[in-house]
Amino acid sequence: MHHAVAVQRRRWQRSDEGLIALATRELGKIGMIDPADVLDATVVRMEKAYPAYLGAYRRIGEIRGYVGRYENLFLVGRNGLHRYNNQDHSMLTAMAAVDNVIAGRTDKRNIWEANPETGRSGRS
Repeated sequence: MHHAVAVQRRRWQRSDEGLIALATRELGKIGMIDPADVLDATVVRMEKAYPAYLGAYRRIGEIRGYVGRYENLFLVGRNGLHRYNNQDHSMLTAMAAVDNVIAGRTDKRNIWEANPETGRSGRS
């Protein structure tokens, strides 16, 4: 579960146990899990979690080339692609990555090309 929270907000200051309890309740409330099944959880607080927007895009090809050498590494979403994607786009990139793993596909072009606004899902 992902909660985007500014550092100065009260939610950021909550204990790990409090955040885990909140996430467990919320996921249970929408029927995604049975809270009784939760055995363990981890909280990761990451300040300024979004990718760099200024000056970094000119080097995105270099980043793609470097990480592309790892056949089993599929970067997805805002942080993985270093793009300000909406949630739909981020989910499409994750779904395309899962499709790739299942199909044994190591080429990541479909992930980078996924864009719900143009009708390109990135999925096979």
